[in-house]
Amino acid sequence: MPGQRSTRELTPSLPWRASLVRRYFLLLLMCSLTAPGAPAAPDTSSANSALPAATSPGVTAKLLTAVLAREPAGEPADSFSTETPTIYLRWHGEALHAGDKIRCIWIAQDVGKAAPAGYQVDEACSEADGLHASGVFTLSKPKSGWPEGKYRVDIYVGPRIAETLAFTIEQLRGD
Repeated sequence: MPGQRSTRELTPSLPWRASLVRRYFLLLLMCSLTAPGAPAAPDTSSANSALPAATSPGVTAKLLTAVLAREPAGEPADSFSTETPTIYLRWHGEALHAGDKIRCIWIAQDVGKAAPAGYQVDEACSEADGLHASGVFTLSKPKSGWPEGKYRVDIYVGPRIAETLAFTIEQLRGD
């Protein structure tokens, strides 16, 4: 009948449910056996070991990690010169799915009279191709130069904020 779905489409198969229940209880057991603050080891006995590990209720898995740098493969940095030609944001997935939208928003938090607080400088988007996808976003020096001040970049996976990185841009001081 139009507009109705069969119960079969809405009810997962028994092996899938059993695997999920087993994984959930194994995670609960591992969490109770590990020291506080120590990460629990993922359950690799499942046939779905390529999928992100399930988490305990109320705990969100870290979706990705990110760092800022002066060069594409450079050391992580949180302070840049007004002469820096490009700021690189490298990200690496921890628990992504193919097709996840990765979006970064570059924000000038406090740059004096150059822009109002919270001004959105730029935005870029990419798409994850799997669990441990990675990528690079860049922000190039404006023609008029970088305004000194405090900035941040918010990285989203879909509608959820996954990471926020704060950084500063400062005038080079004398040698």
